[in-house]
Amino acid sequence: MKTLITCASLAAVGMTGVQAQSEKDAAPAKPFQVYASVRGFYDDNYTTGPDKVPASYPAGYMEKRDSWGFSVAPGVSLDVLRDQTSIRLGYDFDYRYYEDRPDNNADMAHNFKLNLNHRFNEQFKLEVFDSFVIGQEPELLNPADGQATQVLRVSGDNIRNYGGVGLLANFSEHWGSRVNYANTFYDYDLEGDGSYSALMDRMEHLATVDLRYQYNPTVLTLIGYQYGLIEQTSDDKLALGSSLSADVRDRNSHYGFLGVDYDLSSQFSTQLRGGVQYTEYPNAPAGNDDDFVSPYFDALLMFRYSKDSRAQLGVKYGLSQTDVAVTSASDSAITQDAESLTVYAAVVHRLTSRLYATARAQWMMANFHGGVMDDEQDNYYGADVSLTYEINRYLAVEAGYLWDKLDSDIEVRRYSRNRVFAGIKATF
Repeated sequence: MKTLITCASLAAVGMTGVQAQSEKDAAPAKPFQVYASVRGFYDDNYTTGPDKVPASYPAGYMEKRDSWGFSVAPGVSLDVLRDQTSIRLGYDFDYRYYEDRPDNNADMAHNFKLNLNHRFNEQFKLEVFDSFVIGQEPELLNPADGQATQVLRVSGDNIRNYGGVGLLANFSEHWGSRVNYANTFYDYDLEGDGSYSALMDRMEHLATVDLRYQYNPTVLTLIGYQYGLIEQTSDDKLALGSSLSADVRDRNSHYGFLGVDYDLSSQFSTQLRGGVQYTEYPNAPAGNDDDFVSPYFDALLMFRYSKDSRAQLGVKYGLSQTDVAVTSASDSAITQDAESLTVYAAVVHRLTSRLYATARAQWMMANFHGGVMDDEQDNYYGADVSLTYEINRYLAVEAGYLWDKLDSDIEVRRYSRNRVFAGIKATF
């Protein structure tokens, strides 16, 4: 299920994610576009440092710092449309300068995108997609399914690649099927025992097959199965001095689910998926869970209330990766993953012919599973709001505010962050 929201999106895609999806749903105005934005900003916690550091931690540990700065973000997109094939290619670059930093004043992020759709005939349709990013901010590196796994900024040239292929088949007027494979790869720059690389470097595989029944033109029901495999790829240990390697958190999962897509009207539509996830941990150390059963749920409600205005509300529940694993080198009990509940909402509203507003919000509760931190929680909140005024078809001015907050049972993780920006965007 696709989601349109990524909170705190100052990084690469700006404040127009919902509008971008609207543009994706429709035919592009022209096949080739070049665009760029220039912004000034203020970030009161660009390190995502904790609000309070316990006295037992060394001075300067993950110091909370603020900075003024500016960003330059050019990009390009290409759309190729044929009778049976459509291809969309895109690249976004973001250069962000922080005046506060004593060294290495700039962050640079890259986002490469590919979407290909080919309809062989009335029965078969092929979909191919890929998103390759290099960056530091959580909103860029997190998965595209709306469920955050990274809640802290991570320095360096960190890589996330998300790609896949799907085949949709219609056997008859009512019956059909979809087969899909998706792969996500993470490679963090910070290496060494106990590093972010040790905790979060991984390869994720997800294969899906479902059987579909088109009850009527507005109601589609389905039953499906998914197999997920997560392989930790780091050679480092989970903590300094620990004997536990990263692969003790490998897991494979079996999902059984039911679903329905319901178009209530030309304005309202909803997608629901729900079932059970059975997870095995083949390399779990002695004393840790070697299997786990949890619910699985994914729901999305979309409301298109005018040509240029739309809203959505989504809920997702399932297991997710976490950067919490062990608390000391002597721990043999590990936090294997987290049960995560994510609720998100987004709206884009055209206020006048030239002015539109975008607002988004997200809450994620992550309940740690296993280890010393078993049943401890992270609660992440994110929201952003922006205004864009179109001067003409080529130029627009924009301004926005972004807020992030992490409440955690682990004191040193708690942080808050406020960002404001203003700038101009050109599109040709």
